[in-house]
Amino acid sequence: MKHNKHLLILSLFLFALLFVGIVGVFGASFFVFRKINTKEVVDNKYSVTGSRELVRDWIMVNASTYKFDGSGLTFRGYKKLDCAFCYEFTFGFDSRNVGYGDRIDSELVSSTTAHSLMIVSETGMISRAITDGKYDEMKGELIQEETFRQLE
Repeated sequence: MKHNKHLLILSLFLFALLFVGIVGVFGASFFVFRKINTKEVVDNKYSVTGSRELVRDWIMVNASTYKFDGSGLTFRGYKKLDCAFCYEFTFGFDSRNVGYGDRIDSELVSSTTAHSLMIVSETGMISRAITDGKYDEMKGELIQEETFRQLE
């Protein structure tokens, strides 16, 4: 029993020594959680850079024209829209075949085709994705000319 008491005291002493050593090396802030500024997190997530990365990821996963046979995705520019965290991004890419969307059931015409993809991002949500002003990537269909004029 006396041996266990000595072992406990020695363990507590070593723990206290370790604690003092950590505080000495890292400072007391090592044990204090930093208060997160939620406005800062939101601002970074929906900033131009954060939104651009979100849009780039969206294109690679959801834009059927790019997914089918696209390559060389490049950022071309953006413009700030009237609402907070709202942007219109333009990306470019090439397709190996003519056409839009998933053309797996279509007869393919092999020809490298340059595309321009305009995407609107509003507070981290994609609200519009139009390739070459002709194909709605969200609906997966060609845009009627009069519908396109309304979008402008």
